[in-house]
Amino acid sequence: MTGFNSELVVTVLGRQVSEALEGPQLALLLVIVGAALLTVALCTRLLLLGRREELRLLSMVGWQRRDTLLRIMRDGWWSALLSGAAGMLLALGLAILITALPSLLVVLALLLCGPLIGILLVSMATIGIARQETGRAYAWR
Repeated sequence: MTGFNSELVVTVLGRQVSEALEGPQLALLLVIVGAALLTVALCTRLLLLGRREELRLLSMVGWQRRDTLLRIMRDGWWSALLSGAAGMLLALGLAILITALPSLLVVLALLLCGPLIGILLVSMATIGIARQETGRAYAWR
Protein backbone atom coordinates (compact mmCIF):
# COMPACT_ATOMS: atom_id res chain seq x y z
CA MET A 1 0.00 0.00 0.00
CA THR A 2 1.18 3.43 -0.73
CA GLY A 3 0.96 6.22 1.79
CA PHE A 4 -2.11 7.76 0.15
CA ASN A 5 -4.06 4.49 0.09
CA SER A 6 -3.17 3.81 3.73
CA GLU A 7 -4.47 7.23 4.78
CA LEU A 8 -7.63 6.70 2.76
CA VAL A 9 -8.31 3.33 4.40
CA VAL A 10 -7.64 4.70 7.89
CA THR A 11 -9.80 7.75 7.24
CA VAL A 12 -12.73 5.75 5.87
CA LEU A 13 -12.41 3.14 8.63
CA GLY A 14 -12.09 5.83 11.28
CA ARG A 15 -15.19 7.56 9.98
CA GLN A 16 -17.18 4.31 9.99
CA VAL A 17 -16.08 3.47 13.53
CA SER A 18 -16.94 6.98 14.66
CA GLU A 19 -20.41 6.75 13.11
CA ALA A 20 -20.99 3.34 14.68
CA LEU A 21 -20.10 4.61 18.17
CA GLU A 22 -22.00 7.92 18.09
CA GLY A 23 -25.39 6.38 18.92
CA PRO A 24 -24.33 4.37 21.99
CA GLN A 25 -22.25 7.27 23.32
CA LEU A 26 -25.20 9.63 23.08
CA ALA A 27 -27.48 7.08 24.75
CA LEU A 28 -24.99 6.62 27.59
CA LEU A 29 -24.69 10.39 28.01
CA LEU A 30 -28.49 10.73 28.20
CA VAL A 31 -28.68 7.95 30.80
CA ILE A 32 -26.01 9.66 32.92
CA VAL A 33 -27.70 13.08 32.67
CA GLY A 34 -31.09 11.52 33.47
CA ALA A 35 -29.69 9.78 36.54
CA ALA A 36 -28.10 13.04 37.68
CA LEU A 37 -31.41 14.90 37.24
CA LEU A 38 -33.31 12.26 39.20
CA THR A 39 -30.73 12.40 42.00
CA VAL A 40 -30.94 16.18 42.22
CA ALA A 41 -34.75 16.03 42.15
CA LEU A 42 -34.84 13.49 44.98
CA CYS A 43 -32.42 15.53 47.10
CA THR A 44 -34.44 18.69 46.45
CA ARG A 45 -37.65 16.92 47.39
CA LEU A 46 -36.18 15.72 50.68
CA LEU A 47 -34.73 19.15 51.39
CA LEU A 48 -38.05 20.89 50.78
CA LEU A 49 -39.95 18.40 52.91
CA GLY A 50 -37.70 19.46 55.78
CA ARG A 51 -38.28 23.13 55.00
CA ARG A 52 -42.09 23.08 54.92
CA GLU A 53 -42.35 25.06 58.15
CA GLU A 54 -39.97 27.68 56.80
CA LEU A 55 -42.01 27.98 53.60
CA ARG A 56 -45.24 28.38 55.59
CA LEU A 57 -43.59 31.00 57.78
CA LEU A 58 -42.39 32.94 54.74
CA SER A 59 -45.91 32.89 53.32
CA MET A 60 -47.37 34.12 56.63
CA VAL A 61 -44.81 36.91 56.92
CA GLY A 62 -45.84 38.20 53.51
CA TRP A 63 -43.26 36.90 51.07
CA GLN A 64 -44.56 36.50 47.56
CA ARG A 65 -44.51 32.99 46.12
CA ARG A 66 -42.19 34.15 43.33
CA ASP A 67 -39.62 35.44 45.83
CA THR A 68 -39.77 32.18 47.76
CA LEU A 69 -39.23 30.19 44.56
CA LEU A 70 -36.25 32.36 43.65
CA ARG A 71 -34.77 31.81 47.10
CA ILE A 72 -35.12 28.04 46.76
CA MET A 73 -33.60 28.15 43.27
CA ARG A 74 -30.69 30.33 44.43
CA ASP A 75 -29.90 27.83 47.18
CA GLY A 76 -29.48 25.16 44.51
CA TRP A 77 -27.53 27.40 42.14
CA TRP A 78 -24.52 27.77 44.42
CA SER A 79 -23.93 24.05 44.66
CA ALA A 80 -24.61 23.69 40.92
CA LEU A 81 -22.11 26.42 40.12
CA LEU A 82 -19.51 24.70 42.26
CA SER A 83 -20.11 21.26 40.79
CA GLY A 84 -20.23 22.68 37.25
CA ALA A 85 -16.88 24.37 37.83
CA ALA A 86 -15.43 21.15 39.25
CA GLY A 87 -16.73 19.20 36.25
CA MET A 88 -15.28 21.81 33.92
CA LEU A 89 -11.86 21.56 35.58
CA LEU A 90 -12.00 17.77 35.42
CA ALA A 91 -12.95 17.84 31.72
CA LEU A 92 -10.22 20.37 30.97
CA GLY A 93 -7.67 18.29 32.86
CA LEU A 94 -8.68 15.15 30.97
CA ALA A 95 -8.60 17.01 27.66
CA ILE A 96 -5.08 18.23 28.40
CA LEU A 97 -4.03 14.76 29.55
CA ILE A 98 -5.45 12.96 26.49
CA THR A 99 -4.49 15.49 23.81
CA ALA A 100 -1.54 17.83 23.74
CA LEU A 101 -3.49 21.04 24.40
CA PRO A 102 -7.11 21.77 23.49
CA SER A 103 -7.84 24.73 21.29
CA LEU A 104 -8.73 28.08 22.77
CA LEU A 105 -12.34 27.64 21.63
CA VAL A 106 -12.65 24.36 23.54
CA VAL A 107 -11.14 25.90 26.68
CA LEU A 108 -13.48 28.92 26.51
CA ALA A 109 -16.49 26.69 25.87
CA LEU A 110 -15.64 24.58 28.92
CA LEU A 111 -15.03 27.65 31.10
CA LEU A 112 -18.34 29.27 30.13
CA CYS A 113 -20.62 26.29 29.61
CA GLY A 114 -19.58 23.99 32.47
CA PRO A 115 -20.97 26.05 35.36
CA LEU A 116 -23.93 27.33 33.32
CA ILE A 117 -24.98 23.81 32.33
CA GLY A 118 -24.75 22.80 36.00
CA ILE A 119 -27.09 25.63 36.95
CA LEU A 120 -29.47 24.77 34.11
CA LEU A 121 -29.69 21.10 35.07
CA VAL A 122 -30.29 21.87 38.75
CA SER A 123 -32.93 24.44 37.83
CA MET A 124 -34.71 21.90 35.62
CA ALA A 125 -34.75 19.35 38.43
CA THR A 126 -35.74 21.84 41.13
CA ILE A 127 -38.40 24.09 39.64
CA GLY A 128 -41.26 21.58 39.49
CA ILE A 129 -40.75 20.31 43.02
CA ALA A 130 -40.26 23.83 44.38
CA ARG A 131 -43.47 25.06 42.71
CA GLN A 132 -45.37 22.11 44.16
CA GLU A 133 -44.11 22.70 47.71
CA THR A 134 -44.62 26.48 47.63
CA GLY A 135 -48.11 25.86 46.25
CA ARG A 136 -48.89 23.79 49.35
CA ALA A 137 -47.40 26.39 51.69
CA TYR A 138 -49.25 29.28 50.06
CA ALA A 139 -52.54 27.36 49.85
CA TRP A 140 -52.62 27.15 53.66
CA ARG A 141 -52.14 30.87 53.99
